[in-house]
Amino acid sequence: WSGSSHWGGSWQSHSDVEGCVCGCPFLSEAKSCWITTGLFPQEFLIAFPDTVSIARIRTQTRNVKSMAIEYCDQREPTSFDKLYGPVEIEESSTGLQMETQQFKEIKCRYLKVKILSGYSDFAVVYSIEAEGAM
Repeated sequence: WSGSSHWGGSWQSHSDVEGCVCGCPFLSEAKSCWITTGLFPQEFLIAFPDTVSIARIRTQTRNVKSMAIEYCDQREPTSFDKLYGPVEIEESSTGLQMETQQFKEIKCRYLKVKILSGYSDFAVVYSIEAEGAM
């Protein structure tokens, strides 16, 4: 928590992420990641313990060419609305791609991250950080 009325952070959820192959996928550490299995599109779900409000998402990826994020504010993740995307992400000379997307604040319980295409057969998500108000 970064304050009494604002929060920011990253989330880990092994049970909600298909294809988690190298540790906790949402820790902001380069040694933790989520890797695609070679074909696109691919997606994974982030579940929050309760409904939250978010207004900005930061991502750290590698070899991701295009991605989109959807959200759901229902108790069960059955219906999603577009939050943003598809976003074209430039290939980085260092390999690490850092993106920030700001949008009108929304309430959500789930985020669905869609990796639509990549610069190679495999793409990596190192971190996804969401910021907003409680």
